[in-house]
Amino acid sequence: MEFLYDNMVATIIATTVTMILITIQLRATQKNVARASRNAVKEEAQTFATWLEKDLEQIGANVDPEEAAFNFKGTNPHHPDSITRNFIFYRDSLLSTGDTVRVRTRYRVRKEGTTIVEGDTTNLYQLTRKKKIGSGSWSTIKGLSTPTLEYFKIDMLSRNADRVKSPEIYPDSVHSIRVRFSAVAPYRNRRTILPVTHVGSVLLLRDRDESSGVGGTLTIPQEKSDCVPKGWKVLKRPDGSEFSNAAACKSFASGSPSAGG
Repeated sequence: MEFLYDNMVATIIATTVTMILITIQLRATQKNVARASRNAVKEEAQTFATWLEKDLEQIGANVDPEEAAFNFKGTNPHHPDSITRNFIFYRDSLLSTGDTVRVRTRYRVRKEGTTIVEGDTTNLYQLTRKKKIGSGSWSTIKGLSTPTLEYFKIDMLSRNADRVKSPEIYPDSVHSIRVRFSAVAPYRNRRTILPVTHVGSVLLLRDRDESSGVGGTLTIPQEKSDCVPKGWKVLKRPDGSEFSNAAACKSFASGSPSAGG
């Protein structure tokens, strides 16, 4: 009887230890999956943000200053919470003959499905990018976002960083462009921290006034608002010297005596 009791106790202890080890291994696996998913969505979002910035910085290059260089076709830009579903912008490419050819870029955001994020049903979207040169037809897809976009919004901002409600009617009021989007982690479990990555950026639009830049690109700050995050890093003084920080950029734009330092 004692022998059977000892075996039973040993079996219970062994089973308990095994269950503990399995639980530890399961938790470790969940953490690794959550970490890998988090890293994947951050990398995808950063890659997407990088080529968005490169694209949008070219809006209006060599285009007549009186002409709007963008079109929110089929999208309501007036609603602050609406998703930007269609956005066309363009620039004019200079030819060796001195003529120009219009280069259009089109963003289309389409619903790809739904998913559950923290108990709520969320729509998922994907952005596709195409180009059109001159009178030619639209190209095949030249760029894709992750298919797990939860939100995508482009706004045109004034010099005071206020949203311009009718940017196509009042292109002169547009000073910068704000792009925001969020992406859902592809794999999620109860160990996932921050299942959605949010990214936002404000970019100075090309100033087509020749007095403020070279080649249609804003290079010298005209207003304090030009010295937005990342803005001061690409702007310079008339002599070509760079700004050491945002404060120095704002000082120059305001005409402060310390602007030359």
